[in-house]
Amino acid sequence: QQQQQQQQAQQQAQQQQQAPLANAQRPPSPTMHGAHVRTNDEGAVFTCGGFESLPLRDSMLAYHAQPQQHHFPQLLESSPWTSFSLFHESSATSERSELCRAEPGDSSTGADIVMSPAVGTGVRIAASFVQSAARSSTSPVVDLCQDSSHEVQLLKNSAGVVRSSVSRRPEERSESARPAPTSLRSDSRGFQPKDRAAAKKLVAKLEGLLKEKNALRALKLLREEQRNPAFTTRHYNAVLDALGKSGRVSEAEQLFTELQNFERKRDVASYSIMISMFSKSGKFQKAEELYFTMQESDHIAPNSFTYSAMIEAMGRAGRLQKAEEVFRTMVSAQSMAANVVACNAMMKVYVKAGRLDDVFRLADEMARAGAKADIVTYGTLLDACSKAHRVDLAVDYLRVMRQSGVKPNKVCYASAIDACGKSRQVERAFEIFEQMKTENVVPDLFTFNTLIDGCGRARMVDRAFEVYQEIISSGLRPDRVTFNALITTCARSRSLNSAFQALEEMTSRFNIRPDRHTFNSLLDACGKADRLDCAQLVREKMKELDIRPCCVTYNVLIDSCGRAGRPDLAYELMDEMRAAGIMPDTFTFNTLAAVACRSGDLDRTLQTIDVMRDMGVKADDITYNTLVDGLVKLGQREQAWRLLYEARVAGRTLTRVALTALASACALNSDTALAQNVYQLAVDGPHNDLDGAFYEAIVEALVQGGLLDAAVLVFVRMTAVAGLEAGAKLRALMINVYCELGDFVSAKYLLDALDNSYSYLIRSDFLNRLMFVPSMV
Repeated sequence: QQQQQQQQAQQQAQQQQQAPLANAQRPPSPTMHGAHVRTNDEGAVFTCGGFESLPLRDSMLAYHAQPQQHHFPQLLESSPWTSFSLFHESSATSERSELCRAEPGDSSTGADIVMSPAVGTGVRIAASFVQSAARSSTSPVVDLCQDSSHEVQLLKNSAGVVRSSVSRRPEERSESARPAPTSLRSDSRGFQPKDRAAAKKLVAKLEGLLKEKNALRALKLLREEQRNPAFTTRHYNAVLDALGKSGRVSEAEQLFTELQNFERKRDVASYSIMISMFSKSGKFQKAEELYFTMQESDHIAPNSFTYSAMIEAMGRAGRLQKAEEVFRTMVSAQSMAANVVACNAMMKVYVKAGRLDDVFRLADEMARAGAKADIVTYGTLLDACSKAHRVDLAVDYLRVMRQSGVKPNKVCYASAIDACGKSRQVERAFEIFEQMKTENVVPDLFTFNTLIDGCGRARMVDRAFEVYQEIISSGLRPDRVTFNALITTCARSRSLNSAFQALEEMTSRFNIRPDRHTFNSLLDACGKADRLDCAQLVREKMKELDIRPCCVTYNVLIDSCGRAGRPDLAYELMDEMRAAGIMPDTFTFNTLAAVACRSGDLDRTLQTIDVMRDMGVKADDITYNTLVDGLVKLGQREQAWRLLYEARVAGRTLTRVALTALASACALNSDTALAQNVYQLAVDGPHNDLDGAFYEAIVEALVQGGLLDAAVLVFVRMTAVAGLEAGAKLRALMINVYCELGDFVSAKYLLDALDNSYSYLIRSDFLNRLMFVPSMV
C-alpha cells in the first residue's frame, strides 16, 4: 500500500508539471501525409506513410549522422505539409505525455525532431527527416507539452513554418483492460522482451547486406525468415529497391508477388518501386498494369513518387498522350503545388520528346499554381534552354533561381554554358563560367568538357586548349570525352596538327586508349585538311587496335575521298561497308551524291534516289537539293525539274540554292516554260528566303521568251512584296521592258535611280525617248 501511494504521488507530481495545451490554436486543415514518431520503453519508433523504421535507441549519433538510410524522401515530398505526431506512453499507466521540440531543417521538405521520452529523465533521442547533410540550428522553434488526454501534432510546410494543433486522444483502454506488467507484455509487432534482441540483430543483418549492395543474400534472408515479424513491409520494399538497382527485375517481381504469401501488405511504396523498376527495364505494359491494380484492386491512392514513376514510364514508352493523362489525373487529385516531383517528371518527358515549348508552358503553369520550383525543376528548364538554343532564357532562369533562394549547381551552370555553346556565343559562355566560380561553385570535368565543345562549335581552337590547360591546373584529370572534344574542335577548324597534338597528350601523358569516336574525329580532321594519306594511316591504326568501324567512320572516309577527287575509292568504301554488314544511312548517300555530282558521274547521280528507295533509306532535304544542284551543273535541267517536283510531293523543303541554280539554267538556255514552272513551284511553297538572284534569273528567262507582262509581275513581287532591292543589271533590263510596254513613267522612275555606268544596257532609242519624260524622283 505504501508503494502504491508513493507511485500515485509521483504520477500526480508529473501531471502537475505538464501544462495542458487547452489554449493552442488549431491551424487550417492541410492534407495529412502521416509521418509519426512514437516513444515507448525501448526508445522511439518512426513511421511514415505506413512504413515503420527501426526502434530509435537512447544514443542516436549513428542514426543522426546517416539520415538517408532511414527515411523515405519520396513520401515526404508528396505534400508541402509534413505531419509529426509525438507522444510518450508510460509502461505503468499507459498514459501519454511528452516534451516535444521541432526544428525546421535546411531542406524544402522534412524537419529535425528532437525529443525526450519523459520530463526529467535526462535522456535525449534525435530523429532526423532532413535530406541534406547540413544540420539546422538547435534552438527550438516550438516547445509543447501535452497531458494524458491530448495529442500534439506539429505541422511544417515548405516555408519552414511550424504550427501546432491539439486533439483529444480517444480512450483506448478501459480499467478492466489494463496492460500486463512490462515483463509479460509484447510490443506492437508481437515480440516478447526476450525475442527483441534477436529481432534487432536480424534486422541489423539485413541492413548490413543492403548497405553492401548484396541484394541476393538479403532476399535469401527474407525468405528464410518470412514468418518472422521482425521484418515489416518497409524491409521488403528496401530489398525490392535493391534488387531493381542491381538489375534483378525478375527476382524483384517474384518477391513483390510473394509479399501477400508472407502476410505482408503491399503499400504505395511497394507499387511505386515496382512501377519505376518496370519503367527503367522497358516493361512499360507491366508498369501500367500495376498502376491500375494498386488503385482498383488494393485501393491504394498513388502519391507523388507513383505519379512521377508512371509519367516517366509512359515517356520512355513514347506514349506522350498517356503521360499527359496521368499528369492531369495527378493535378486534379492533388494539385501541382503538392507534386513538384511529378511536374519535374512531366517536364523531362517533354524534353525527351523535343516539345520544348511545352516545358516552358508547364513551368509557367507551376508558377501560377504556387508550386515551388526546386533544383530539379530549374535543371530541367536549363536543359530545355540548351536544346532550344535559348541563351537569354537560360540566363533569366539562373537569375530567378538566385532570387528564389535556390542555388544553381554544377549541372545548371553546365546546361547554361551548353546553351551558349550551341548558339556559338562563346564569350557569354565564359562569362557564365566565371560567374560560376565567383559563386564558389567548383567546376567539374563535365563543365569543362561542355566549355570545350562550345569552343569547337565556334572553331576557336586556342580557347579550347586554354580550357584544357585550366583542367590540368585545377587538379582534375581529363578523360576520353575531353580529348574527343578537343580533336573534334580541331577537325571543325581544319587544324590537323593540333588534332594529333591532342592525341599525343591523350595516349602518352594520360595513357587513355582512343575509342571509335576519337578515330572518327581524327578522320574528319584529315579529310577537311585534304589529307587523304593521313586518313588512310588513321584507318590502319584502327585496324591495329581492333576498333571496328561504324557508319560514321565510312561516311567520313567517303567524304575524304570525294574531297581528294578519288570517287573510285569512295565507291569501293561503299561496297566494303555493305559487305561488312553496316547499313548506309541518309548521310552516306548524301555524301556519295555530292561525290558523284562533283566528279560528273551522271549515272550514279541519277541512280541515287532509286538505290536509297530499294535499301529503305529515306531521302531528306539535303539529298534532293544536292542532286538538283548537281544535275543542273551537269546540264540536266529536265531531270533536275522532275526531281524538284518529286521533292515537293514528298514534302521536302527546297533550298534557294537549288531553286536559283535551276532558274539560272533556264535563263541561260532561254527555257521560258521551265522557268515559269520553277517560279510557280517556288512561290507556292514555304520558301520565304528566296533572294534577288532567283527573281533576276526568272525575269531574264521570261524576257527572253517574250513574256514581258509576266516579267513585270515577277519584278513587282520581288520589289514590292518580298522587299528585295533589284540590282543594276535587272533595273536596266526592266527599263527596256517598261519601254517596250509603253510604260515610260515606270521606266523613267527606274532610270533616275540607275548608275550611269549601266546606261549602255538600255536601248538608245529608249534613252532618247525617256529624256523628254519628267523626272519621278
